Amino acid sequence: MSPEHNRPGLLAQRAVDPRQAWCEDGGMRRRAGLGLALMVLPLSVVACDGAETDPPGDEVDPLSWTVTEPGKFSCGHRVLSATYTLPAGAGERTIPVHIWYPSEVAEGDHPKYVNLFEDTVAWEDVPLAPPAWKAGMPVLVHSHGHKGFAGNSARMMCHFASHGWLAVAPEHVGNTLGDTPDPRPLALYFERPLDIRVALDLVASPPQGDPLIGKVDMTRVAMSGHSFGTYTAWAIAGATFDPASIQAKCDAGEVGECSAEQLAVFQTDLTEPRARIAIPMAGGGSAFFGDGGLDSAKLPMLLMTGSLDDVGAAGLFDKISGVDLLD
Repeated sequence: MSPEHNRPGLLAQRAVDPRQAWCEDGGMRRRAGLGLALMVLPLSVVACDGAETDPPGDEVDPLSWTVTEPGKFSCGHRVLSATYTLPAGAGERTIPVHIWYPSEVAEGDHPKYVNLFEDTVAWEDVPLAPPAWKAGMPVLVHSHGHKGFAGNSARMMCHFASHGWLAVAPEHVGNTLGDTPDPRPLALYFERPLDIRVALDLVASPPQGDPLIGKVDMTRVAMSGHSFGTYTAWAIAGATFDPASIQAKCDAGEVGECSAEQLAVFQTDLTEPRARIAIPMAGGGSAFFGDGGLDSAKLPMLLMTGSLDDVGAAGLFDKISGVDLLD
């Protein structure tokens, strides 16, 4: 972050142990005003009492691995499916849920995302490695960008998996490479955070007989999103919607037809309480949150952007005025 984003009265610069943002009194620290903290998301986990959780064997200790290099596990990949009932009388929605996970096997077939892009780093449907922590694998859940797909950030997902994490990405059906209408419909704006919720439900309670059963630590969940996926991350984190701004989008025809039932959904709770930290990456629109909605985020936020990115470096930073900001 550049010096011009400092604001009087905000949190003074200081070193922050990123792992301390995970816990307070056995749960996530939700100190009002922490809001936007510049920290390195830990690729290792400590217990909420401050003690490191022991790995199951001496040969596995992710806490000792450098986060700038791949970890000791290979990267497995699978695709599950989730179906849920949409609000506003919109019927049922079925989405693919991609998961990347630690494995001790690095052979076989590679996944091919949207039947086009082969991922030579990941291995399809290989066995799951034993969790590196007694509590199970921590979780990263990711929201892809506009006209993207779950595998857009596969390198990042595999990096987390190599360090013992379960990395999860729902495919936002209706907003992927081959199925996005123009204009982007209003329903997508509540479907995206609901997709995240359902994807987490799936890995928290996998199908009967699934190898993930009993292996996932849902008390340590990080949320990330890229481009339009940053909208998803802010919604999950508790940014409040601005009804007037949404109505203006409807009136301008920028989100297709809008019904009263759809508009009412934005007055409901679209957050995800299992998320402990959110990482919006590379900007994205924030009009649905109005001028002050981003300041309502309840989680520590690691806002990542490029210095030449006008949307992220200027537009979003300038809208965030009521939370602590560290440079």
